[in-house]
Amino acid sequence: MSEIIVVMTCHNRKDKTVNCIKKLHQGNNHNVYHYIIVDAASTDNTVESIEALEYEDLDIIHAEGTLFWNGGMHRGISEGISLYGESDYILLVNDDVDFKPGIIDGLVEYAQDKHGGRAVIVGATYDDNGKFSYGGILYGKGLQYEMLGPDRTDEPCTTFNANCTLIPMPVMRQVKNVDPYYKHSMGDFDLGFRISRNGTGIYMFPEYVGQCNDNPVEGTWQDNTLGVRKRLKLKESFKGLPFKDWFHYLYKNFGLGTACLRSITPYIKIFIGK
Repeated sequence: MSEIIVVMTCHNRKDKTVNCIKKLHQGNNHNVYHYIIVDAASTDNTVESIEALEYEDLDIIHAEGTLFWNGGMHRGISEGISLYGESDYILLVNDDVDFKPGIIDGLVEYAQDKHGGRAVIVGATYDDNGKFSYGGILYGKGLQYEMLGPDRTDEPCTTFNANCTLIPMPVMRQVKNVDPYYKHSMGDFDLGFRISRNGTGIYMFPEYVGQCNDNPVEGTWQDNTLGVRKRLKLKESFKGLPFKDWFHYLYKNFGLGTACLRSITPYIKIFIGK
């Protein structure tokens, strides 16, 4: 039996959050789980709905509304390690994943049996149409990468989407936490890079862990049907691709030259309408 800290952050999507927590409880009875839920000032009764579940293994952190995904996960990981630092694993999840019952116990068993509990294991998700949506990431030359699903279990990933990622506690202590520099996105990619560079293998779980739709392009800075001014505004928003965060990510993981060149590429695409 292993002890696992489960960390998620949430804001104003009560039904998805509550469903995620319920599904994580269903059938996962062979290990001990501690849930750290960081709520960023939800106004839709998310916290009250979670408390109504009356699960004794939940710790809810009441955070400010300006705390986006990366900031919330940083707070949750820090709190989880502080409260349950002797646990065997930390599991990073997104609250919009509709998990299969009992799948997390299977994830932990696979991590122990296949990799001796020393590797990071990524659980892939599929969308409403059954198509692969999130999972591991394998970088090639430059910034070219491909997504790895449950059919690529023998090939180590470079990094991952943290929709469902099981990390051994010694590995988490080595990398400490997600980088607090990021406000919303890129923290999971950055964390995966640090883990793989430190010599820890990142591998895919051989089955889907649940359903999670990919984020749509429509209405984002990548939507080329929008005007230039609107796209620029969306790009620099916290949920877009803000220049400072993007440059920081590129510089850390690909070097100064790539950061200087690729940090301006999104602007070129916007201005030429791509």
